[in-house]
Amino acid sequence: MKLQEKLVLQTETPLSKSNLWQYQRDFYKHEGINAWTKVPYYITSNPYIANSYANIIIRFFQDCIYQDIYNPSEPIYILELGAGSGTFSFYVIKRLLELQRSLNLAQVKFVYIMTDFAEKNIQYWEEHSAFQDYIQSGILDFARFKVQKDTEINLMRSGKVLSSYSEHQLHNPLLVLANYIFDSVPQDIFRVSEGKFQIGLATVSTRQDNIKDNQPIEQEHLEVIFSYKDTSIPYYQDEYLDAVLSYYQEKIKEGYLLFPIGSLQGIRRLMDISNQKLCLISSDMGFSRYGDLYQQEEPCCIFNGSFYMMLDFRIIAQYFKQWGGDYYHQFTEQSLNTSIFLLGFDFQTMPETRQAVETFLDAFGHATFYNIYEHIERTKPFSKLEMLLTFLSTTQWDTHVFDSSIDIILEQIRSGYASIFVVSDLISIMGKIADNFYFKPYSVDTLFNIGLFFQEVCEYEKALHYFHQSINYFGENEITLYNMGLCHYFLGEPERALEKFRYAIKINPTYIMGRGWISQIEAEKAEEQLVSLNAT
Repeated sequence: MKLQEKLVLQTETPLSKSNLWQYQRDFYKHEGINAWTKVPYYITSNPYIANSYANIIIRFFQDCIYQDIYNPSEPIYILELGAGSGTFSFYVIKRLLELQRSLNLAQVKFVYIMTDFAEKNIQYWEEHSAFQDYIQSGILDFARFKVQKDTEINLMRSGKVLSSYSEHQLHNPLLVLANYIFDSVPQDIFRVSEGKFQIGLATVSTRQDNIKDNQPIEQEHLEVIFSYKDTSIPYYQDEYLDAVLSYYQEKIKEGYLLFPIGSLQGIRRLMDISNQKLCLISSDMGFSRYGDLYQQEEPCCIFNGSFYMMLDFRIIAQYFKQWGGDYYHQFTEQSLNTSIFLLGFDFQTMPETRQAVETFLDAFGHATFYNIYEHIERTKPFSKLEMLLTFLSTTQWDTHVFDSSIDIILEQIRSGYASIFVVSDLISIMGKIADNFYFKPYSVDTLFNIGLFFQEVCEYEKALHYFHQSINYFGENEITLYNMGLCHYFLGEPERALEKFRYAIKINPTYIMGRGWISQIEAEKAEEQLVSLNAT
Protein backbone atom coordinates (compact mmCIF):
# COMPACT_ATOMS: atom_id res chain seq x y z
CA MET A 1 0.00 0.00 0.00
CA LYS A 2 1.38 3.38 -0.97
CA LEU A 3 1.91 5.66 2.02
CA GLN A 4 -0.13 8.85 2.00
CA GLU A 5 2.01 11.91 1.33
CA LYS A 6 1.87 14.56 4.02
CA LEU A 7 0.44 17.94 3.16
CA VAL A 8 2.00 20.83 5.09
CA LEU A 9 -0.75 23.25 6.14
CA GLN A 10 1.39 25.81 7.95
CA THR A 11 5.11 26.19 8.57
CA GLU A 12 6.98 27.44 11.66
CA THR A 13 4.39 29.76 13.14
CA PRO A 14 4.22 30.82 16.80
CA LEU A 15 1.73 28.43 18.38
CA SER A 16 -0.74 31.12 19.50
CA LYS A 17 -1.00 32.34 15.88
CA SER A 18 -1.31 28.88 14.37
CA ASN A 19 -4.29 27.89 12.21
CA LEU A 20 -4.89 25.09 14.72
CA TRP A 21 -7.05 27.39 16.83
CA GLN A 22 -9.18 28.37 13.84
CA TYR A 23 -9.64 24.70 12.96
CA GLN A 24 -10.81 24.16 16.51
CA ARG A 25 -13.28 27.07 16.40
CA ASP A 26 -14.61 25.86 13.06
CA PHE A 27 -15.21 22.43 14.57
CA TYR A 28 -17.33 23.78 17.45
CA LYS A 29 -19.12 26.27 15.23
CA HIS A 30 -20.04 23.59 12.70
CA GLU A 31 -20.94 20.81 15.16
CA GLY A 32 -22.92 22.94 17.61
CA ILE A 33 -24.58 20.85 20.31
CA ASN A 34 -23.41 17.64 18.61
CA ALA A 35 -19.77 18.44 19.39
CA TRP A 36 -20.27 16.75 22.75
CA THR A 37 -20.87 13.40 21.14
CA LYS A 38 -17.14 13.53 20.32
CA VAL A 39 -15.59 15.71 23.02
CA PRO A 40 -15.64 14.40 26.63
CA TYR A 41 -17.50 16.68 29.03
CA TYR A 42 -19.05 14.62 31.86
CA ILE A 43 -16.30 15.34 34.41
CA THR A 44 -17.16 19.07 34.38
CA SER A 45 -20.90 18.73 33.69
CA ASN A 46 -22.39 16.63 36.46
CA PRO A 47 -24.50 17.51 39.53
CA TYR A 48 -21.57 16.91 41.90
CA ILE A 49 -19.27 19.58 40.45
CA ALA A 50 -22.25 21.90 39.99
CA ASN A 51 -23.07 21.52 43.70
CA SER A 52 -19.48 22.45 44.57
CA TYR A 53 -19.56 25.57 42.42
CA ALA A 54 -23.00 26.57 43.71
CA ASN A 55 -21.87 26.28 47.33
CA ILE A 56 -18.77 28.40 46.66
CA ILE A 57 -20.87 30.99 44.81
CA ILE A 58 -23.51 31.21 47.54
CA ARG A 59 -20.82 31.67 50.22
CA PHE A 60 -19.27 34.36 48.04
CA PHE A 61 -22.68 36.08 48.04
CA GLN A 62 -22.67 35.96 51.84
CA ASP A 63 -19.17 37.43 52.05
CA CYS A 64 -20.23 40.26 49.74
CA ILE A 65 -23.11 41.04 52.12
CA TYR A 66 -20.94 40.85 55.25
CA GLN A 67 -18.17 42.97 53.68
CA ASP A 68 -20.74 45.51 52.49
CA ILE A 69 -19.68 45.16 48.86
CA TYR A 70 -23.09 43.98 47.60
CA ASN A 71 -25.20 46.64 45.94
CA PRO A 72 -28.82 45.43 46.15
CA SER A 73 -29.94 47.78 43.37
CA GLU A 74 -28.24 45.53 40.81
CA PRO A 75 -27.83 41.77 40.42
CA ILE A 76 -24.59 39.88 40.80
CA TYR A 77 -23.70 38.56 37.36
CA ILE A 78 -22.41 35.00 36.97
CA LEU A 79 -20.73 34.58 33.61
CA GLU A 80 -20.10 31.08 32.28
CA LEU A 81 -17.55 30.98 29.48
CA GLY A 82 -18.18 28.43 26.75
CA ALA A 83 -21.32 26.88 28.23
CA GLY A 84 -21.34 24.20 25.51
CA SER A 85 -24.18 21.71 25.88
CA GLY A 86 -25.71 23.73 28.75
CA THR A 87 -25.71 20.73 31.10
CA PHE A 88 -23.45 22.35 33.71
CA SER A 89 -25.43 25.62 33.55
CA PHE A 90 -28.67 23.75 34.21
CA TYR A 91 -27.26 22.01 37.29
CA VAL A 92 -25.62 25.14 38.73
CA ILE A 93 -28.69 27.37 38.37
CA LYS A 94 -30.93 24.68 39.85
CA ARG A 95 -28.64 24.14 42.83
CA LEU A 96 -28.07 27.87 43.39
CA LEU A 97 -31.79 28.47 43.71
CA GLU A 98 -32.11 25.57 46.17
CA LEU A 99 -29.28 26.96 48.33
CA GLN A 100 -30.64 30.47 48.08
CA ARG A 101 -33.98 29.30 49.48
CA SER A 102 -32.49 27.13 52.23
CA LEU A 103 -30.11 29.89 53.41
CA ASN A 104 -32.72 32.68 53.26
CA LEU A 105 -30.76 34.65 50.68
CA ALA A 106 -33.67 35.55 48.45
CA GLN A 107 -32.67 39.22 48.78
CA VAL A 108 -29.53 38.56 46.71
CA LYS A 109 -30.41 38.98 43.07
CA PHE A 110 -28.29 37.23 40.47
CA VAL A 111 -28.28 36.79 36.71
CA TYR A 112 -26.60 33.76 35.19
CA ILE A 113 -25.14 34.43 31.72
CA MET A 114 -24.47 31.51 29.40
CA THR A 115 -21.96 32.40 26.68
CA ASP A 116 -20.49 30.83 23.58
CA PHE A 117 -19.25 31.98 20.19
CA ALA A 118 -21.26 29.27 18.38
CA GLU A 119 -24.70 30.51 17.31
CA LYS A 120 -26.12 26.96 17.21
CA ASN A 121 -25.42 26.45 20.91
CA ILE A 122 -27.06 29.70 22.00
CA GLN A 123 -30.13 28.94 19.91
CA TYR A 124 -30.34 25.50 21.50
CA TRP A 125 -30.26 26.96 25.02
CA GLU A 126 -32.84 29.63 24.23
CA GLU A 127 -35.30 26.98 23.04
CA HIS A 128 -34.56 24.38 25.73
CA SER A 129 -37.52 23.55 27.97
CA ALA A 130 -35.29 23.31 31.06
CA PHE A 131 -34.43 27.02 30.84
CA GLN A 132 -37.79 28.62 30.05
CA ASP A 133 -38.79 29.41 33.65
CA TYR A 134 -35.33 30.88 34.33
CA ILE A 135 -35.54 33.02 31.20
CA GLN A 136 -39.00 34.30 32.08
CA SER A 137 -37.97 35.16 35.64
CA GLY A 138 -34.94 37.11 34.39
CA ILE A 139 -32.29 35.08 36.19
CA LEU A 140 -30.90 33.62 32.93
CA ASP A 141 -29.49 35.53 29.99
CA PHE A 142 -27.26 34.73 27.03
CA ALA A 143 -24.36 36.36 25.22
CA ARG A 144 -22.08 35.73 22.28
CA PHE A 145 -18.61 36.08 23.72
CA LYS A 146 -15.14 35.30 22.41
CA VAL A 147 -12.75 34.89 25.31
CA GLN A 148 -9.68 36.27 23.60
CA LYS A 149 -11.23 39.17 21.69
CA ASP A 150 -14.40 40.70 23.16
CA THR A 151 -14.18 43.71 25.45
CA GLU A 152 -17.85 43.83 26.44
CA ILE A 153 -20.74 41.47 27.11
CA ASN A 154 -24.00 42.19 25.33
CA LEU A 155 -26.90 40.42 27.01
CA MET A 156 -29.33 39.10 24.43
CA ARG A 157 -32.50 39.03 26.54
CA SER A 158 -32.26 42.16 28.70
CA GLY A 159 -30.26 44.23 26.22
CA LYS A 160 -27.88 45.28 29.00
CA VAL A 161 -24.20 45.82 28.18
CA LEU A 162 -21.44 44.92 30.63
CA SER A 163 -18.20 46.75 29.92
CA SER A 164 -15.47 48.91 31.41
CA TYR A 165 -17.12 52.12 30.18
CA SER A 166 -18.53 54.20 33.03
CA GLU A 167 -22.15 54.00 31.84
CA HIS A 168 -21.96 50.19 31.80
CA GLN A 169 -19.75 49.57 34.83
CA LEU A 170 -20.76 46.87 37.28
CA HIS A 171 -21.54 47.82 40.85
CA ASN A 172 -21.21 44.27 42.15
CA PRO A 173 -18.33 41.80 41.75
CA LEU A 174 -18.37 39.60 38.66
CA LEU A 175 -18.27 35.83 39.03
CA VAL A 176 -16.76 33.94 36.08
CA LEU A 177 -16.97 30.17 35.60
CA ALA A 178 -14.55 28.60 33.12
CA ASN A 179 -14.66 24.84 32.65
CA TYR A 180 -12.80 23.14 29.83
CA ILE A 181 -12.26 26.52 28.16
CA PHE A 182 -8.79 27.85 28.98
CA ASP A 183 -7.17 24.64 27.71
CA SER A 184 -8.81 25.30 24.35
CA VAL A 185 -7.77 28.89 23.59
CA PRO A 186 -4.41 29.95 22.10
CA GLN A 187 -1.22 29.21 24.01
CA ASP A 188 2.47 29.76 23.31
CA ILE A 189 5.38 27.41 23.93
CA PHE A 190 8.69 28.71 25.24
CA ARG A 191 11.85 26.75 25.88
CA VAL A 192 14.99 27.36 27.90
CA SER A 193 17.86 25.42 26.32
CA GLU A 194 21.56 25.86 27.10
CA GLY A 195 20.83 29.24 28.61
CA LYS A 196 18.86 30.47 25.60
CA PHE A 197 15.24 31.61 25.80
CA GLN A 198 13.30 30.42 22.76
CA ILE A 199 9.82 30.62 21.25
CA GLY A 200 8.18 27.48 19.86
CA LEU A 201 7.12 27.50 16.20
CA ALA A 202 4.45 25.07 15.03
CA THR A 203 4.48 23.24 11.71
CA VAL A 204 1.13 21.61 10.99
CA SER A 205 0.64 18.81 8.45
CA THR A 206 -1.78 16.01 7.66
CA ARG A 207 -2.54 13.29 5.11
CA GLN A 208 -3.72 14.33 1.67
CA ASP A 209 -7.02 12.48 2.13
CA ASN A 210 -7.76 14.38 5.35
CA ILE A 211 -8.37 17.68 3.53
CA LYS A 212 -11.64 18.94 2.12
CA ASP A 213 -12.26 22.53 1.01
CA ASN A 214 -8.82 23.45 2.41
CA GLN A 215 -9.88 22.31 5.89
CA PRO A 216 -8.85 19.18 7.84
CA ILE A 217 -11.67 16.62 8.03
CA GLU A 218 -10.49 14.94 11.26
CA GLN A 219 -8.32 16.91 13.65
CA GLU A 220 -7.00 13.64 15.12
CA HIS A 221 -5.02 13.18 11.89
CA LEU A 222 -3.19 16.49 12.24
CA GLU A 223 0.50 16.33 13.07
CA VAL A 224 2.09 19.21 14.95
CA ILE A 225 5.87 19.49 15.17
CA PHE A 226 7.70 22.28 17.00
CA SER A 227 10.95 24.00 16.18
CA TYR A 228 12.49 26.79 18.25
CA LYS A 229 14.20 30.10 17.69
CA ASP A 230 15.83 32.51 20.10
CA THR A 231 13.73 35.34 21.47
CA SER A 232 13.82 37.79 24.36
CA ILE A 233 11.67 39.57 26.90
CA PRO A 234 9.74 41.85 26.56
CA TYR A 235 7.99 39.54 24.13
CA TYR A 236 4.34 40.56 24.39
CA GLN A 237 4.96 44.29 24.90
CA ASP A 238 2.62 44.15 27.90
CA GLU A 239 4.16 44.81 31.31
CA TYR A 240 1.97 42.31 33.18
CA LEU A 241 2.31 39.49 30.66
CA ASP A 242 6.02 40.03 30.25
CA ALA A 243 6.51 40.18 34.04
CA VAL A 244 4.92 36.73 34.38
CA LEU A 245 6.95 35.40 31.46
CA SER A 246 10.15 36.78 32.98
CA TYR A 247 9.30 35.22 36.35
CA TYR A 248 9.11 31.75 34.83
CA GLN A 249 12.07 32.26 32.52
CA GLU A 250 14.22 32.71 35.62
CA LYS A 251 12.75 29.63 37.32
CA ILE A 252 13.36 27.22 34.43
CA LYS A 253 16.93 26.04 34.07
CA GLU A 254 16.22 23.63 31.22
CA GLY A 255 12.73 22.86 29.96
CA TYR A 256 9.48 24.14 28.51
CA LEU A 257 6.80 26.64 29.41
CA LEU A 258 3.28 26.40 28.02
CA PHE A 259 2.05 29.97 28.32
CA PRO A 260 -1.78 30.50 28.20
CA ILE A 261 -1.65 33.81 26.37
CA GLY A 262 -5.25 33.62 25.09
CA SER A 263 -6.60 32.95 28.58
CA LEU A 264 -4.58 35.77 30.14
CA GLN A 265 -5.73 38.23 27.49
CA GLY A 266 -9.32 37.19 28.11
CA ILE A 267 -8.87 37.46 31.89
CA ARG A 268 -7.48 40.97 31.47
CA ARG A 269 -10.66 42.01 29.63
CA LEU A 270 -12.82 40.39 32.30
CA MET A 271 -10.88 42.28 34.97
CA ASP A 272 -11.76 45.52 33.21
CA ILE A 273 -15.41 44.54 32.72
CA SER A 274 -15.67 43.61 36.41
CA ASN A 275 -14.35 47.00 37.50
CA GLN A 276 -11.44 45.11 39.12
CA LYS A 277 -13.75 43.02 41.35
CA LEU A 278 -13.59 39.50 40.01
CA CYS A 279 -13.96 35.93 41.23
CA LEU A 280 -12.89 33.32 38.66
CA ILE A 281 -13.52 29.59 39.20
CA SER A 282 -11.88 27.33 36.64
CA SER A 283 -11.64 23.55 36.18
CA ASP A 284 -9.46 22.20 33.41
CA MET A 285 -7.01 19.56 32.28
CA GLY A 286 -3.85 21.03 33.72
CA PHE A 287 -1.57 21.37 36.71
CA SER A 288 -0.99 23.76 39.58
CA ARG A 289 1.53 22.14 41.93
CA TYR A 290 4.05 19.98 40.12
CA GLY A 291 4.78 22.13 37.10
CA ASP A 292 8.49 21.42 37.26
CA LEU A 293 7.75 17.82 36.23
CA TYR A 294 5.53 18.91 33.35
CA GLN A 295 8.21 21.32 32.13
CA GLN A 296 10.64 18.48 31.47
CA GLU A 297 8.79 17.28 28.37
CA GLU A 298 7.74 19.16 25.27
CA PRO A 299 4.04 20.10 25.40
CA CYS A 300 1.73 18.60 22.80
CA CYS A 301 -1.77 18.89 21.38
CA ILE A 302 -4.15 16.28 22.81
CA PHE A 303 -6.82 15.31 20.29
CA ASN A 304 -10.31 14.27 21.38
CA GLY A 305 -12.68 15.18 18.54
CA SER A 306 -11.12 18.61 18.63
CA PHE A 307 -7.96 19.22 20.69
CA TYR A 308 -6.73 20.85 23.88
CA MET A 309 -3.44 21.55 25.61
CA MET A 310 -2.65 21.26 29.31
CA LEU A 311 -3.22 24.43 31.32
CA ASP A 312 -0.62 25.80 33.74
CA PHE A 313 -2.75 27.24 36.55
CA ARG A 314 0.39 28.60 38.23
CA ILE A 315 0.82 31.13 35.43
CA ILE A 316 -2.75 32.40 35.85
CA ALA A 317 -2.11 32.66 39.61
CA GLN A 318 1.06 34.66 39.00
CA TYR A 319 -0.85 36.95 36.65
CA PHE A 320 -3.44 37.65 39.36
CA LYS A 321 -0.61 38.35 41.81
CA GLN A 322 0.76 40.95 39.40
CA TRP A 323 -2.59 42.71 39.72
CA GLY A 324 -2.70 42.39 43.52
CA GLY A 325 -5.11 39.46 43.44
CA ASP A 326 -5.27 36.15 45.31
CA TYR A 327 -5.69 32.50 44.34
CA TYR A 328 -6.37 29.03 45.70
CA HIS A 329 -5.35 25.75 44.06
CA GLN A 330 -6.94 22.43 44.99
CA PHE A 331 -4.84 20.40 47.39
CA THR A 332 -4.08 17.40 45.18
CA GLU A 333 -2.66 17.37 41.66
CA GLN A 334 -4.97 15.30 39.48
CA SER A 335 -6.00 15.05 35.85
CA LEU A 336 -8.73 17.64 36.42
CA ASN A 337 -7.60 20.63 38.44
CA THR A 338 -9.72 23.41 39.90
CA SER A 339 -8.41 26.81 40.97
CA ILE A 340 -10.09 29.98 42.18
CA PHE A 341 -8.76 33.48 41.58
CA LEU A 342 -9.80 36.73 43.24
CA LEU A 343 -9.22 40.34 42.27
CA GLY A 344 -10.29 43.24 44.49
CA PHE A 345 -10.34 41.13 47.67
CA ASP A 346 -8.55 38.11 49.10
CA PHE A 347 -9.40 34.85 50.83
CA GLN A 348 -8.33 36.25 54.21
CA THR A 349 -11.13 38.80 54.12
CA MET A 350 -13.63 36.39 52.46
CA PRO A 351 -13.91 33.65 55.14
CA GLU A 352 -17.19 32.15 53.92
CA THR A 353 -15.76 31.71 50.43
CA ARG A 354 -12.53 30.24 51.74
CA GLN A 355 -14.37 27.77 53.95
CA ALA A 356 -16.46 26.58 50.99
CA VAL A 357 -13.37 26.31 48.79
CA GLU A 358 -11.52 24.22 51.37
CA THR A 359 -14.53 21.95 51.78
CA PHE A 360 -15.42 21.42 48.15
CA LEU A 361 -11.97 21.44 46.56
CA ASP A 362 -9.81 19.78 49.20
CA ALA A 363 -12.02 17.51 51.28
CA PHE A 364 -13.58 15.72 48.32
CA GLY A 365 -12.61 17.46 45.10
CA HIS A 366 -13.98 17.09 41.59
CA ALA A 367 -11.23 14.83 40.29
CA THR A 368 -11.42 12.71 43.47
CA PHE A 369 -15.11 12.23 42.82
CA TYR A 370 -14.41 11.22 39.23
CA ASN A 371 -11.76 8.69 40.32
CA ILE A 372 -14.29 7.11 42.69
CA TYR A 373 -16.91 7.18 39.93
CA GLU A 374 -14.58 5.25 37.59
CA HIS A 375 -13.82 2.72 40.33
CA ILE A 376 -17.50 2.15 41.06
CA GLU A 377 -18.28 1.80 37.35
CA ARG A 378 -15.75 -1.07 37.19
CA THR A 379 -16.93 -2.80 40.39
CA LYS A 380 -20.67 -2.14 40.05
CA PRO A 381 -21.58 -5.66 38.87
CA PHE A 382 -20.29 -7.00 42.20
CA SER A 383 -21.81 -4.29 44.40
CA LYS A 384 -24.85 -4.37 46.63
CA LEU A 385 -27.72 -2.04 45.89
CA GLU A 386 -27.09 -0.27 49.22
CA MET A 387 -23.70 0.89 47.93
CA LEU A 388 -25.15 2.13 44.65
CA LEU A 389 -27.84 4.05 46.52
CA THR A 390 -25.21 5.67 48.73
CA PHE A 391 -23.15 6.65 45.71
CA LEU A 392 -26.19 8.08 43.95
CA SER A 393 -26.72 10.27 46.99
CA THR A 394 -23.07 11.39 46.88
CA THR A 395 -23.41 12.33 43.22
CA GLN A 396 -26.40 14.57 43.98
CA TRP A 397 -28.68 12.10 42.13
CA ASP A 398 -26.76 12.03 38.88
CA THR A 399 -28.77 10.75 35.90
CA HIS A 400 -25.63 9.40 34.25
CA VAL A 401 -24.83 7.20 37.25
CA PHE A 402 -28.44 6.05 37.48
CA ASP A 403 -28.66 5.19 33.78
CA SER A 404 -25.46 3.17 33.90
CA SER A 405 -26.79 1.30 36.97
CA ILE A 406 -30.37 0.58 35.89
CA ASP A 407 -29.68 -2.98 34.67
CA ILE A 408 -28.03 -3.88 37.98
CA ILE A 409 -30.84 -2.24 39.98
CA LEU A 410 -33.50 -4.18 38.10
CA GLU A 411 -31.54 -7.43 38.30
CA GLN A 412 -31.11 -7.20 42.07
CA ILE A 413 -34.78 -6.39 42.58
CA ARG A 414 -35.86 -9.36 40.42
CA SER A 415 -33.43 -11.74 42.10
CA GLY A 416 -34.58 -10.76 45.60
CA TYR A 417 -31.14 -9.42 46.63
CA ALA A 418 -32.51 -5.92 47.20
CA SER A 419 -33.95 -5.33 50.65
CA ILE A 420 -37.39 -3.79 51.00
CA PHE A 421 -35.78 -0.78 52.72
CA VAL A 422 -33.43 -0.04 49.79
CA VAL A 423 -36.26 -0.42 47.29
CA SER A 424 -38.37 1.95 49.37
CA ASP A 425 -35.52 4.48 49.43
CA LEU A 426 -35.09 4.17 45.67
CA ILE A 427 -38.79 4.82 45.16
CA SER A 428 -38.53 7.98 47.26
CA ILE A 429 -35.60 9.48 45.31
CA MET A 430 -36.67 8.80 41.73
CA GLY A 431 -38.21 12.26 41.52
CA LYS A 432 -34.84 13.83 42.33
CA ILE A 433 -33.18 11.89 39.53
CA ALA A 434 -35.95 12.91 37.13
CA ASP A 435 -35.47 16.57 38.13
CA ASN A 436 -31.83 16.27 37.06
CA PHE A 437 -32.67 15.10 33.56
CA TYR A 438 -31.37 17.55 30.97
CA PHE A 439 -32.30 16.69 27.39
CA LYS A 440 -29.73 16.58 24.60
CA PRO A 441 -30.30 14.95 21.21
CA TYR A 442 -27.86 12.18 22.17
CA SER A 443 -29.07 11.77 25.77
CA VAL A 444 -29.73 8.41 27.37
CA ASP A 445 -33.47 8.19 28.10
CA THR A 446 -33.39 8.56 31.88
CA LEU A 447 -37.16 9.01 32.03
CA PHE A 448 -37.73 5.64 30.34
CA ASN A 449 -35.32 4.01 32.81
CA ILE A 450 -37.23 5.51 35.75
CA GLY A 451 -40.41 4.15 34.19
CA LEU A 452 -38.81 0.68 34.01
CA PHE A 453 -37.89 0.91 37.68
CA PHE A 454 -41.45 1.77 38.74
CA GLN A 455 -42.79 -0.96 36.48
CA GLU A 456 -40.49 -3.48 38.18
CA VAL A 457 -41.73 -2.51 41.66
CA CYS A 458 -45.36 -2.66 40.46
CA GLU A 459 -45.94 1.11 40.69
CA TYR A 460 -47.65 1.11 37.30
CA GLU A 461 -49.27 4.57 37.46
CA LYS A 462 -45.90 6.18 38.18
CA ALA A 463 -44.28 4.08 35.47
CA LEU A 464 -46.82 5.34 32.94
CA HIS A 465 -46.17 8.93 34.03
CA TYR A 466 -42.46 8.62 33.20
CA PHE A 467 -43.08 6.68 29.98
CA HIS A 468 -45.28 9.58 28.84
CA GLN A 469 -42.50 12.04 29.73
CA SER A 470 -40.06 9.90 27.79
CA ILE A 471 -42.27 10.10 24.70
CA ASN A 472 -42.45 13.90 25.06
CA TYR A 473 -38.66 14.10 24.62
CA PHE A 474 -37.74 11.07 22.53
CA GLY A 475 -40.91 10.32 20.60
CA GLU A 476 -42.90 7.12 20.35
CA ASN A 477 -41.15 3.80 19.82
CA GLU A 478 -42.23 0.19 20.10
CA ILE A 479 -40.31 -0.53 23.32
CA THR A 480 -41.84 2.33 25.31
CA LEU A 481 -45.31 1.57 23.96
CA TYR A 482 -44.86 -2.13 24.79
CA ASN A 483 -43.99 -1.34 28.40
CA MET A 484 -46.91 1.06 28.64
CA GLY A 485 -49.10 -1.77 27.41
CA LEU A 486 -47.80 -4.01 30.21
CA CYS A 487 -48.57 -1.32 32.80
CA HIS A 488 -52.14 -0.92 31.55
CA TYR A 489 -52.58 -4.71 31.54
CA PHE A 490 -51.48 -5.08 35.17
CA LEU A 491 -53.68 -2.12 36.12
CA GLY A 492 -56.64 -4.13 34.81
CA GLU A 493 -57.04 -2.07 31.64
CA PRO A 494 -56.82 -4.65 28.84
CA GLU A 495 -58.32 -2.42 26.14
CA ARG A 496 -55.77 0.31 26.74
CA ALA A 497 -53.07 -2.35 26.85
CA LEU A 498 -54.21 -3.67 23.45
CA GLU A 499 -54.11 -0.12 22.09
CA LYS A 500 -50.45 0.30 23.11
CA PHE A 501 -49.41 -3.17 21.90
CA ARG A 502 -51.08 -2.63 18.52
CA TYR A 503 -49.41 0.76 18.15
CA ALA A 504 -46.05 -0.86 18.94
CA ILE A 505 -46.69 -3.43 16.18
CA LYS A 506 -47.67 -0.67 13.78
CA ILE A 507 -44.30 1.00 14.38
CA ASN A 508 -42.39 -2.29 14.18
CA PRO A 509 -44.38 -5.14 12.56
CA THR A 510 -41.66 -7.66 13.54
CA TYR A 511 -41.97 -6.89 17.27
CA ILE A 512 -42.79 -10.43 18.46
CA MET A 513 -43.28 -9.58 22.15
CA GLY A 514 -46.07 -7.17 21.32
CA ARG A 515 -47.77 -9.73 19.10
CA GLY A 516 -47.55 -12.31 21.91
CA TRP A 517 -49.36 -10.05 24.36
CA ILE A 518 -52.02 -9.16 21.82
CA SER A 519 -52.71 -12.87 21.34
CA GLN A 520 -52.81 -13.45 25.09
CA ILE A 521 -55.23 -10.58 25.79
CA GLU A 522 -57.51 -11.57 22.92
CA ALA A 523 -57.53 -15.19 24.17
CA GLU A 524 -58.40 -13.98 27.68
CA LYS A 525 -61.23 -11.84 26.28
CA ALA A 526 -62.58 -14.83 24.30
CA GLU A 527 -62.43 -17.00 27.41
CA GLU A 528 -64.28 -14.36 29.44
CA GLN A 529 -66.99 -14.17 26.77
CA LEU A 530 -67.32 -17.97 26.76
CA VAL A 531 -67.63 -18.05 30.55
CA SER A 532 -70.21 -15.29 30.37
CA LEU A 533 -72.23 -17.19 27.75
CA ASN A 534 -72.11 -20.38 29.78
CA ALA A 535 -73.25 -18.49 32.85
CA THR A 536 -76.35 -17.25 31.03
